[in-house]
Amino acid sequence: MTSLYNSFTVQQEKYSSIEQSTPEQTLNTFRVAADMFIAGRDLALEHIDNYPFVPSAKDLASHVTKAVPEHLQLTEWQRSFLLVNGLILTHAVLARRAEYQTKWMRNPEQVKLDLLYGLNRATDRELKLNPSKVDFQWSLFSLSLVAETSEFDKIRAYYFGGRKVYGTISNFATELGRMPFVWKRKNYKSTIWHEDIHVWQDNMGYDFYAITIPTAITERAAIDQNIQSGDLLEAEIYFDNVLMKAREEMRIELPAYLWSKGLPQIEILDNPKYNSLDLALVAMQNTIYSEATGLTEKQKLEKHFQTLMKISEVDLERHKLIAIAKKGMKEYKGDQNRWDWIAARTTVLPQLFSQQLYQAVILGRHSSVDLKLDPETFYSSSLAAALATHARRAVHPEPYGQGGEIPKELVGQFWDTVTSLYNNKALYEDLFDQYGISRDILNNTRQKLIRYAAKSVPAGFRGKTKRELKERLEI
Repeated sequence: MTSLYNSFTVQQEKYSSIEQSTPEQTLNTFRVAADMFIAGRDLALEHIDNYPFVPSAKDLASHVTKAVPEHLQLTEWQRSFLLVNGLILTHAVLARRAEYQTKWMRNPEQVKLDLLYGLNRATDRELKLNPSKVDFQWSLFSLSLVAETSEFDKIRAYYFGGRKVYGTISNFATELGRMPFVWKRKNYKSTIWHEDIHVWQDNMGYDFYAITIPTAITERAAIDQNIQSGDLLEAEIYFDNVLMKAREEMRIELPAYLWSKGLPQIEILDNPKYNSLDLALVAMQNTIYSEATGLTEKQKLEKHFQTLMKISEVDLERHKLIAIAKKGMKEYKGDQNRWDWIAARTTVLPQLFSQQLYQAVILGRHSSVDLKLDPETFYSSSLAAALATHARRAVHPEPYGQGGEIPKELVGQFWDTVTSLYNNKALYEDLFDQYGISRDILNNTRQKLIRYAAKSVPAGFRGKTKRELKERLEI
């Protein structure tokens, strides 16, 4: 309910002269909204197979208020806010699906053929699917195209360049809006529900993560051509925008994955060949190490470390949100399915909810979460990667980005450079204070640097590289 809850604070301030809400009442509003979402979903599912395929708005309102008596503990404006805004908006999406479903039931085969014909035309005749290997299935908010492997491979090839996906909300729109495409495999029904939540989000006004378009300067920097002194700033702006999209994707995907009883995969973070992040990182590395930028050795290393840490911080944020969800499910003792319980609470939060708000709604305002993951792992990995790249670029500057494999005649020089960089703590000691890092990470950094360095040399030199650097790098 992004369009609903992003205005929550504004509306609360508007009514503050009439009614004051405590922080706990505000949190309870989200919890009540989540319980109402589950109650409303259950009622809607009871109607989905029988005409008119949707409960009336009056019946829906009556059902959710009886099912969740806790709404009476909220202020009058909070109750109105939930019922008038949240319920009416959601019921409108249900009703639109029901109207289309009624049309479908009159002549399902013809509507199916019309949809496939429309898809073919929308893709300039490139995507032609075999009707006998495609089915359409109803969910609460949408109609999904479910395709067998041979046909879904065509969809993957057209929309994703063959990349492996299980489902997506396509750009092909019907009267219901953007249509989900789902691969018919084992457990594909959970994917239908996953994409159905995205349809609901789309109708609630979510700003779905759009592709971030690089500027001409960033594209030039990414292929290491004619880099100029001001290009680093341009590359960094693009890099930061890509990571902002990762944060948005994380929060949009988390509820959808939880409804389908899974933990989120974030394309920008999890796919090493994701075009936007790959291009952004290479552009950053090229501008950092370009002579035109004019950075000192110390500044290059610090800037590269800071760049890698930005990626790590987004990934750490994802781990924290998952840890909160897991702890919430573990501690939940109510009657609802625990996956539904956590998914609903995640769904009704603002699109760009903070970790602090999520933790307060799920676990309480004064809760704590054991990550079971040492954040310093990210620091040591980023520092080791920055040192390894710095050494590769210094010894063999021709391959751009993070550098390429060191030629065998330069392996000895590479050892010397890695040793000089790591042992010269003055190059990176300021980072410890800047990030509040314990110097205890140096042992892990040393081990990872040795491993990264060994991967940087030809296969026949890797064992010797490990032995040499174990002796040379100071503990």
